[in-house]
Amino acid sequence: MEHKKLASAYNLIAPILDNMSNNLDSVTDEDRAMLMRLYSKLCKASSISEHSAWVCRWAIEKFKSKEDKVPYAVENFGQNVILSVGASEMLKLICGQSAYPFDAANATITVGNSSVPEDASQTGVIAGGANAATSNMSAGYPRIQNGTIVFSATFDEDQANFQWNEISVGNGIVALNRKVLTGGQIKTGDIWAARCTISIGS
Repeated sequence: MEHKKLASAYNLIAPILDNMSNNLDSVTDEDRAMLMRLYSKLCKASSISEHSAWVCRWAIEKFKSKEDKVPYAVENFGQNVILSVGASEMLKLICGQSAYPFDAANATITVGNSSVPEDASQTGVIAGGANAATSNMSAGYPRIQNGTIVFSATFDEDQANFQWNEISVGNGIVALNRKVLTGGQIKTGDIWAARCTISIGS
């Protein structure tokens, strides 16, 4: 009986959550608060520490030139998939095993034009060659404060002149995550800043 109730509840809420995921601008702070309360209950029922929450937000800031200080557009995208290779790399770093840190010297952001859905078994962006581009960290990144890390890198039309459909943080060896999005295509003369903000335990 309980199994049937759970299946019915899932069939009811799953489409609602899918719709919210596809229309992030329509999600209010009250909606987010209710979702976090629901998330807390789900974690307790699944024996998962709710402080293990991995909250990832992507932003693409679009500038008309290098001299511009204010972007003419900012697009925000929520969540992504943590890749298995990235998770293993993090655990190696925690245990002091041989691995490459996601620091200022190694961290990168890669964009590509593949819209293949995210899957933890992937190893980074799907696109390659002229349909993918990698950029090193901007000065001062990554930044860490209060359980949050921010990665940021810039691209111009010569680097990434294609439709942005996917994005990923890497360390030069493996990718940490992958996000499928609709970011558009860089206009002539534009500079785009891609930013990934990851919070753990919030």
